[in-house]
Amino acid sequence: MKRGFTLIEVMVAMALALLLIVVILISTVTINKVSVKLYKKYEISLKSKIFLNKITKDLNKNNPPFSGKNPIISLNSNSIEFYSVRIASSNSNPEPTIVNIIVNSSNVNNGVSYVVDKKEYSLNGSVLEDRRYTFFIESQASKFEFYNLQNVVIRIYLKNQFNFRNQKHEIYYKVDVPVNIQ
Repeated sequence: MKRGFTLIEVMVAMALALLLIVVILISTVTINKVSVKLYKKYEISLKSKIFLNKITKDLNKNNPPFSGKNPIISLNSNSIEFYSVRIASSNSNPEPTIVNIIVNSSNVNNGVSYVVDKKEYSLNGSVLEDRRYTFFIESQASKFEFYNLQNVVIRIYLKNQFNFRNQKHEIYYKVDVPVNIQ
């Protein structure tokens, strides 16, 4: 009857254990690289969606105060002006207004900062609301634009580019907001 292990058996067991440890280590490092990349994409995606959702909510108010009139007064790549209706809490009668939204961007350190200025005026020119909000998206390059699609839809377009581990990645978003013509 034999007791213990021979030197060869111990060496083979150690080699197999070392191989198993190396395989586990390599798979852990690979999973970590993938998860960091996915987290970065998720973070940029989430911030982009929140930014677009905020602008979409402002654009959803494009109800024309005059029957049959197109609510879009002017539109270019970074600004839109449109007719809307404001219902004051003290008065149940809707008040026609003009809403102006301007989106400006600037590169800041390791990302792009968007500043959105929203102003709402009465038809006689008095300011009813003046808001400014800022969004920061960690992206090397970012492009934001408004488009008018045949006076039926306002398209909001956002493209983000970022490098991660020497690879270029891009995320595109398009949100269509219907133009409300009565």
